[in-house]
Amino acid sequence: MSSEHYPDGTVRSVTTGYRTTVTLHGEFDIAVTPVLTAHLDDATAGPRPEVVVDLRTVTFIDCSTLGLLCRAGRRCRERDGTLTLICTDPRTLHLLGIAGLPQAVPLADLRSRP
Repeated sequence: MSSEHYPDGTVRSVTTGYRTTVTLHGEFDIAVTPVLTAHLDDATAGPRPEVVVDLRTVTFIDCSTLGLLCRAGRRCRERDGTLTLICTDPRTLHLLGIAGLPQAVPLADLRSRP
């Protein structure tokens, strides 16, 4: 497990078995790009990576972060793995939709869960 805190955003990675969950909290803009890149690159480096990116506590996301999520999805596909996003915030979901991310990276369907 690793966790890095920045004034605006926090990135935490936890690997359990074969799945890595990368949790983002707070604001994600270009200032946090280097640390997020490192976490996503580590999570997608091996063969058949199974990566979950949890965006439920993100309060702001910019195009640099969207680009990194697309890149991580491509890296997973190239290695016969999967990347899944978890997001429940309507504003963030709207932004992901505008960017076309759900076509490239699946969103977990949490509507049926409590």
